[in-house]
Amino acid sequence: MKTAIPLRILLLCLCLVPLLGCDTTRAKSRQLARVAKDWSLVVRASQVIPVYPLTEDILPGDVFLVRTRIEDQVKVYEEKGFLPLDQLLTRLQPDHYASFYSGSYGIGTFTNTPYHWKFPDDLTKTNELLKAPRAAFPSYSFSIKRGAGINLALPVQGVPVALNLLGASSAHGDITISDAYTFGVDMESLRAQVNRWACEHTNTLLELAPNDAATNYLRVVNRVYWTGRVNISVFNDDSFSGAVSGGASKPVNLPELTATNTVNNYANALSSLSDAISTAAMPGGTLKVAAASSRSISINESFPRPLAIGYLAFDLPVLDNGELGPPIPTQAALHQAKIIPAHATKYGTDDQTPLIQRWLKSDPKHRDALREWLDTQGYAGHGITNILMGKDYAELRLKIVQHFNLH
Repeated sequence: MKTAIPLRILLLCLCLVPLLGCDTTRAKSRQLARVAKDWSLVVRASQVIPVYPLTEDILPGDVFLVRTRIEDQVKVYEEKGFLPLDQLLTRLQPDHYASFYSGSYGIGTFTNTPYHWKFPDDLTKTNELLKAPRAAFPSYSFSIKRGAGINLALPVQGVPVALNLLGASSAHGDITISDAYTFGVDMESLRAQVNRWACEHTNTLLELAPNDAATNYLRVVNRVYWTGRVNISVFNDDSFSGAVSGGASKPVNLPELTATNTVNNYANALSSLSDAISTAAMPGGTLKVAAASSRSISINESFPRPLAIGYLAFDLPVLDNGELGPPIPTQAALHQAKIIPAHATKYGTDDQTPLIQRWLKSDPKHRDALREWLDTQGYAGHGITNILMGKDYAELRLKIVQHFNLH
């Protein structure tokens, strides 16, 4: 005799089904977030602000509008490991590359760095990127279990491909960031360009003046780090013999690679395997198998053009009058170093400050003239903004007004 299931129990079971699905989704999201953070921590360990996901289109001179409070940015940075890029307000072309690098690294008299490396006018010059300054990063270690969808978190495609080839339910591995480059420009010259831009866009900055909620910032990128290739090694942690999903499954025949293979046979097998997985690479990318066995596989993933993995920047607070406050290194803000708030700079000003500010805004050449005069007076290492705002520079401001006849 069958026993009828009480209606209340049936309804309870039906309600629990979607909750179980939610728990699974949340667990997977947490793991993906953990993988993304671990990747970013590797870049952060090199004192670089991570870019996630990797992108080609971020350059020194990019000015982002940051509407998030510093406290909230620190919280996001600690939780995610990287800082999401906000709205791109403008892109400035730095004009001091040639002097900053003394014309070396193939820059010469070019005014379009880094494009002359990436897109040389002479199409026969295919290795111009090799002239760019080099950088080095540590290796990234990871572990993953079957079905975790690691390809959604790691910004490289070779890892899920390697997992599919091994057919492992769990694996661990390393990613080495290779062919790394870096280039940038000094903060002082870039700040001068931002000031000239600010003079031409006063109305825009007035709209961004601080309110009761928060202070807006302009984040100015002054250095970028590129990578042209990553080397991936994945090791099987078990003897599971089945497909592991790392995204869309791609059937690949793994050649038999044993100790009895000759060197030529082994090389041919690796070449055949590289050809077989070529369709698994990201658009424009290249996957090449460097070594393979039944327990491990190594893949080199190359990008057609280098991708940015991190950057350095400084933040400029937008003040009440639409002017820009003193620069704050973004790293210092994120690591909660001692920072003088933008509003505190007002307490160091006096009657001379607005006279000098109006004079500087009236002609961009005035800033260069002031900079030259300050250098001759022994203030070569002192920023103009600090001189305008700081309490300790009151006498110097009076000398500036007198020297340039700004009454």
